Amino acid sequence: MLLNHLSKIADHRRSEGRRYPLNYILLFSVLAILSGATSYRKIQRFIAAHRVRLNELFSLKWKRVPAHTTV
Repeated sequence: MLLNHLSKIADHRRSEGRRYPLNYILLFSVLAILSGATSYRKIQRFIAAHRVRLNELFSLKWKRVPAHTTV
């Protein structure tokens, strides 16, 4: 699965900046781009619009989504 491959990518963010797992940010970014997102803000909007369903599908408990600067 793509998520497993994305999990192997090293996360070079500062430890205090790791509220959201990198593999999920990357996966959701790929989904957003495949859906037509062409900017970080549009990727963030995609994740926000689909947050509830993504939480269900991936057993997440995100109450908020990453900011476009995180994406």
